[in-house]
Amino acid sequence: MAIEGQSIVMSRTAVLDGVLTFFVLLGFLFFVLDQQSWAKRLSAGVVIGFRPYLMLTAIALGLAAGTKWSGLYFLAIFGFFTVLSDSMNRSRLGTNPWLSIPQGAINALIMLPTAVMVYVLGWLGWILGNDGWGRTFAPTWWGSLWEYHLNAYRFHTGLNKDHPYASNALEWLLSLRPTAFYFDQPETCGSLSDCTIAITAIPNPAIWIAGLLAMIWALYRFVAKFDLTAGVISLGFLAGWAPWLVYLSRTTFQFYSVVFVPFLILALCYALQRYLRRGIVLRRVSERERSIVSLLLLAMLLGLYFASIWMGLPVPHWVWQIQMWFPFWV
Repeated sequence: MAIEGQSIVMSRTAVLDGVLTFFVLLGFLFFVLDQQSWAKRLSAGVVIGFRPYLMLTAIALGLAAGTKWSGLYFLAIFGFFTVLSDSMNRSRLGTNPWLSIPQGAINALIMLPTAVMVYVLGWLGWILGNDGWGRTFAPTWWGSLWEYHLNAYRFHTGLNKDHPYASNALEWLLSLRPTAFYFDQPETCGSLSDCTIAITAIPNPAIWIAGLLAMIWALYRFVAKFDLTAGVISLGFLAGWAPWLVYLSRTTFQFYSVVFVPFLILALCYALQRYLRRGIVLRRVSERERSIVSLLLLAMLLGLYFASIWMGLPVPHWVWQIQMWFPFWV
């Protein structure tokens, strides 16, 4: 992620999606710790139990949802996965997989109230004040809060105005319209007489393309091989991408996809790790190592190539021109 262009731009830009990504990734960390901890407890003979890491997951995802409602998709997907992975792990251990259903109910009682409580606490300043927008919609704060949410939902679901950098979820996968955040051509930039300063959230092409291919592989492994590691990574990606397929006609932007960039990178790392260990058609380990190093070097070189447009550095205009590989990037 340190050399992934969209992640760099969003980490330096004050919009919600970068903050959302942080809380989603934090929630994912706690969720992975829960999966590891619960698998060990099942192996030790635990049948039903309280899972504290799920509470931490819910806190992080409650903060994610408080940042942007799309954080709720991750709460739903990870909650579903607790039941699925629990059932599969019990089957592998030779115990009753149906016990995953009551355990799933306990998980829901841990995650849902915790996430809702954290979300509502995020509104505490608005609740305790009396001059916030929409605070007096109804006689009670909860009535006003509900009306506020209805108002926001109606606005966002009906948002379909034209925008020069609008891009829907299908276009995100191919980076057909990366979002330009800034563009200027001052008369001088220090010693440069013909300069351009631009910021565009172009993904690192090597990481993006390889990550998408790795994600397709991870989805295949999850469906065909019941690989839980591939499953939790691919479901994280789907939680960040698939819900937006419902809103293809709505005004959305490429930078929304930053929330699933970590899962593309995790899929890529997982695929490279398995490739290094097992290879394809019994290739030598040294050849596999060289292939991986070549990919990393390519990603680093592309990071240098696009660095100025990711960080808003002044460059000669021709540099910006060669960074715009396609006319639909301009």
